[in-house]
Amino acid sequence: QDPIGDGDDATSEGVFVFTDAAPTVQVGDVALVRGTVREFRPGEPDGGNLTITQIADPTVRVLFNSDFFLPRPTLIGSEGRQPPTEIIDNDAVEGNAENPETVFDPDEDGLDFYESLEGMLVQVDDAVAIAPSNRFGEVYVLPNNGENATIRTPRGGLVRRENDFNPERIQIDTSLTDAAPAVNAGDRFDSITGVLDYSFGNFEVLTTSPLSVTPGGLSPETTSLTPGDNQLTVASYNVLALSPDDEEQIEAIAQQIVNHLRSPDILGLQEIEDNNGEVDDGTVDASETYTALIDAIALRVVRAMSFEICRLWIVKTDFRAPISAPVFCLTLNG
Repeated sequence: QDPIGDGDDATSEGVFVFTDAAPTVQVGDVALVRGTVREFRPGEPDGGNLTITQIADPTVRVLFNSDFFLPRPTLIGSEGRQPPTEIIDNDAVEGNAENPETVFDPDEDGLDFYESLEGMLVQVDDAVAIAPSNRFGEVYVLPNNGENATIRTPRGGLVRRENDFNPERIQIDTSLTDAAPAVNAGDRFDSITGVLDYSFGNFEVLTTSPLSVTPGGLSPETTSLTPGDNQLTVASYNVLALSPDDEEQIEAIAQQIVNHLRSPDILGLQEIEDNNGEVDDGTVDASETYTALIDAIALRVVRAMSFEICRLWIVKTDFRAPISAPVFCLTLNG
């Protein structure tokens, strides 16, 4: 990244340098880089991703090292660059954001806003999480405690409405620094610093230091509905690629089903992995996974129960983690 820049918010001061091997440069190195500028499209040509500007086939000569020349991170939020709050892109010519005739408008279009920061060191102050961390090490936050966001949910989420696609939501990726901390909606962060990257169809901040999380105090909801002689209770639960080997997650889900969903009569589950977890060898039998969950539920219920698998589907595998993900409906007969 250019430590000084050109003063134009519409142009990024950073660029990705693609090397065929692990580079030897260190943070703070001042370097002379020569190479070919290219627009690389991940998964090309049909990956559906935007291109990433990069310098390919580079020669890199380190001039000297000095933390003094590190660029100051660009603030994303009310004290710096304020992201748009409604529009992702509304002026793509022929539906193509990369059409040369498409207007580049970082003040209005979220896509262009983050493009203008691609490859740069950025900082998000007083970030608040709007959803739990996921299995890819990602957390979704709003800057400045969400003060400039559009409609929030009572439990801290962000409402998507017609013509409001929430580009102010920032994806945080901790894969460069450490495993993603356990984060829930409403948890807060003093400051998040990292490099603005593009990966798997999303702009994201790759953190350069571990996250420090302050719990927001959100507690799980408990349904007021209970099974009875004259009514059935029905619930749906996405178990997020549950593997038969993930005993801790199985125990946690069973506890939530019994204590917070109050053991519904019919329970629809999504993302049950097959018996060998993430190994993609053609196995589609998930009996070990759902049996482990059934056993964990049975240990926690007070009333006598029998269990029946009423239907099984195989759903599309996730391209980020190739797994078989059956979906099934579980009936709990009291």
